[in-house]
Amino acid sequence: MKTSRIMYRLTAVTAAVFSVVAVSCSSSDGPVNTITLQEANNRAEKYIQDAVASLQPPPRLEILSKFENSPCDDPSDHGPRGRVFVSRSYWLRDVPTERNGEVIDAVVKWWTTHDFVVTGDKRPGANLVLVENKTDSFRMSVEESPNGNLSIGTDSPCVWPNGTPIPKP
Repeated sequence: MKTSRIMYRLTAVTAAVFSVVAVSCSSSDGPVNTITLQEANNRAEKYIQDAVASLQPPPRLEILSKFENSPCDDPSDHGPRGRVFVSRSYWLRDVPTERNGEVIDAVVKWWTTHDFVVTGDKRPGANLVLVENKTDSFRMSVEESPNGNLSIGTDSPCVWPNGTPIPKP
């Protein structure tokens, strides 16, 4: 039962985040250069590490999911094929359940002082906050599971693996 709820949450959050990210990846002027896949992976990890390091005491991270090279092929995107995105999420371990609200507030504070804007806040009904970086369109989330565990995640925008559009044959 726990696993199915986690997978449902991951699927729902990932689908919501991906659909918005995919729309932001197309351009009416044609393909544009992006950061590389390696840079996207590094930035995704850094955003999580930096946000968590701002917490006192910093929780222990336990990998929940990690996708380092996923196709960016959402049909609603209308963007060129061949782009990819990265995604990862971690459990925030060693956080007493009674501190969940305080930890979420602290993560949101870090985000809003580091160029992120809140795009969705389901509190107080559910402890779920979604943000997007104003500069590079990375999206992040922090969420409390039904059993009281916190997780943090990030998704990159669509990127070209080498940073430049794939040449047409």
